[in-house]
Amino acid sequence: MVLGYSDLLLYEELQRIGIADYKILRYRDDYRIFSNSKEELEKIAMTLQTTLAKLNFQLNSSKTKLSEDIIESSIKADKLFYIANLPIYKGEETVFNTLQQELLYILRLSKQYPNSGTISKLLTIFLKRISTKEHLLENVGVLSAIVVEIAMNSPKVYSLTVSIISNLISHLDTTEKREGMAKNICNKFSRLPNIGYLQLWMQRITFQMHTSMGYTEPLCEIVENKPNVQIWNNEWLKDEYTAEFPLYTMCTNWLRDTFTPIINIDEVSIFDY
Repeated sequence: MVLGYSDLLLYEELQRIGIADYKILRYRDDYRIFSNSKEELEKIAMTLQTTLAKLNFQLNSSKTKLSEDIIESSIKADKLFYIANLPIYKGEETVFNTLQQELLYILRLSKQYPNSGTISKLLTIFLKRISTKEHLLENVGVLSAIVVEIAMNSPKVYSLTVSIISNLISHLDTTEKREGMAKNICNKFSRLPNIGYLQLWMQRITFQMHTSMGYTEPLCEIVENKPNVQIWNNEWLKDEYTAEFPLYTMCTNWLRDTFTPIINIDEVSIFDY
């Protein structure tokens, strides 16, 4: 009851100082604070500490930490260590009980050895397994979040991770959920530099969706038939050479329109693991 009251005090104080873009999850006396601004995050933590102090509570500084890694920071270190030090496969069978455990293993490995061939191999095996599943019993949002984190560590596996994402999204039961998750993933990827190649793969699974994904890659804009797209700097050429340049024929419309939102493993992997 007292901590519920502290939640109200904290909310009112954050409103007063003009902080609105945040999310706080509390289980008993365990807090998780999320924000897109490190500065605001520190202000929220300070406000929380002040609020609790008024009620004769205080935060344990030894257990308080700031992290930009939402996935791993939400899991206890001993569990991550246990998962990361297991052999992931015995023959063709995985040692893990869930897809989430398997992806966490690959995520851990991708942080230690980004862009490695091993990451590509493990993702290909994972993709092959989920592509044959008619139903997923695990949370699609959680699985997708881990896959996105793997992609952000290893640009080499963009195509594989997007293919996995396309298969995961297909298990959502409504168009609204599928488009909403795709939009969130695109927003996450937009924080990365030089993502033209990644946007092309994401457009491959979102083209038939009705939600704008905000792609900035010129080739994506050509696929969407946006006018006045410039791929190269042609200013040094005479107008007679640029006026009728067949830029939009780079996109084969009939082929584009036949693609389904699910990327087949044959499109992204040349190896048969």
